[in-house]
Amino acid sequence: MKRGTKVEDRFLIAVGKRIQHLRKDKRLTLAELSEDIGTDKSNTHRLEHGKNFTLHTLIKIAAFLGVHPKELLEVDFELDLEELEQGIQAKKASRRKPSTAKKSV
Repeated sequence: MKRGTKVEDRFLIAVGKRIQHLRKDKRLTLAELSEDIGTDKSNTHRLEHGKNFTLHTLIKIAAFLGVHPKELLEVDFELDLEELEQGIQAKKASRRKPSTAKKSV
């Protein structure tokens, strides 16, 4: 599946854009954000473009930007519950292994 097409990927991309928007509104550089949250500039760049991140990182970013963490998650994003459920079911199905038990004759 192409990057950015799954529900989770689209949400992370939207949050990353929100972080980038807030950072730029405060006239802060990517390097400043990177230094404050303890990562390098390339990782912070990837985060702003939808790379997965931890809640710990989210809290550090919020503190640096002077906002509540929930503000970073307030994004224009429609959650398609049917699509999400289909993804969950597909993962469950892929974990199921065919029975290897031998039949007795």
